[in-house]
Amino acid sequence: DIETIAVEDPSSEVIGIISYFDVLAHYRDADLDRGVAADVMSHKVIAISPDGRLDEAIHIMVEKRIRFLVVTEEGPEGRTPVGVLSTTDVIRHLLGPRWMWYHPESALTARPRLRVRSDRGMRN
Repeated sequence: DIETIAVEDPSSEVIGIISYFDVLAHYRDADLDRGVAADVMSHKVIAISPDGRLDEAIHIMVEKRIRFLVVTEEGPEGRTPVGVLSTTDVIRHLLGPRWMWYHPESALTARPRLRVRSDRGMRN
């Protein structure tokens, strides 16, 4: 299940995120072909590095009252997104084997890393 997508500017810097709920709220009665990602995205982006501690991520999520952290790493052109950590991811990790027992297919499927450019249409 994909809960959110990182939005990048043309230089691949993360400038926002789009959640499933953002799309539902914005396009409930509208046409997806008429908008771009920047119209829907949340501009408040808080990032953590891939080697960040889980307890730090949880603390940030609780303190900032957010459901997602963009995971970024330093590259030759600055910080680039490598994933998104959600509260659902944290809960699944904390439940460990108990969650896997109820949803064994999740152990076999990898969540794709999705990104979208801010100036592109919602269907691109």
